[in-house]
Amino acid sequence: MTCSNTNLDLALSALAAPNVASEERGAIWRVTARLTLIGLLMMGTAIRTRVSNAESLKTESPVDDYVSAANNHVMQRRLLEDNDQTLLSFLSESSFARKKITDLIIHRYTATLPSEVESDGLDNAIEAIELLESDGEPIQVSGHPFLYVGSVGSSLNLGALRRNGITHVINWSTSAKCNEFADFEYMCFTGIRGQDIQGHLAELDKAVELVESIRKSGGRVLSHCWYGKNRSVTLLVAYLMKYEEMSATQANDLIKKTRPQAAPYFNALNEYSKRYLSGNTENATTMMEMEAKTASNNDANH
Repeated sequence: MTCSNTNLDLALSALAAPNVASEERGAIWRVTARLTLIGLLMMGTAIRTRVSNAESLKTESPVDDYVSAANNHVMQRRLLEDNDQTLLSFLSESSFARKKITDLIIHRYTATLPSEVESDGLDNAIEAIELLESDGEPIQVSGHPFLYVGSVGSSLNLGALRRNGITHVINWSTSAKCNEFADFEYMCFTGIRGQDIQGHLAELDKAVELVESIRKSGGRVLSHCWYGKNRSVTLLVAYLMKYEEMSATQANDLIKKTRPQAAPYFNALNEYSKRYLSGNTENATTMMEMEAKTASNNDANH
């Protein structure tokens, strides 16, 4: 996790050059990682707790061992602090470097739109990084090993996607990157922000049918939007309504067991039920009441 002074100097030199050579790209990414995850890095390396075992503990003095580990921790922290200070000082003096770093972060963590101003792109990238750290696990729907829901953070977490056996990703967020990893098959919806999904019921049903085909093939699907609680959940509720004959509230209650923040768009589900389902409609007044309760929890900006 540490970055040597040599690597840091190389990265800074690369950033200062108008034309960045391909062999220096890795160094630039190291600087990017340090900038975006500086809070995590500054935590340092935790001193490992040694579980006593006479066979495995190869030291005459456990106290000396802990003191040595503590000293290493302090040295690593000082190195990080020195490097971070060097980096931040350099960035404060170079507008070119700041622009380069900003572009790298935006392109790494978000889907950049031609119409999107740089400040919005950077805000989105920072939030995506925060969600990767705080909400980076795909969440399985209770009793449904093929159904997962999550935020943009989970969609960026390659290790977690592999660990959960995900085979397909359905992305409802215009701001989130899609087709990010070669390991998975993607269905990408762009331009459907927040409650706009009510005007895209054909796309919603197309996604429902894909989920069913994934189930039949033995695959696993992650449905995600930006925060993993509105459009992504709306898809899973629609699927459970169509193929398990649940009501919208029953399906949402099921999802909330493992994803408490789930808040689908009930108005869209009411219209979906009218158009695509038979004998499985729910009282429209109830749907409208549920929609009013969750209206403030939408991700319309992404």
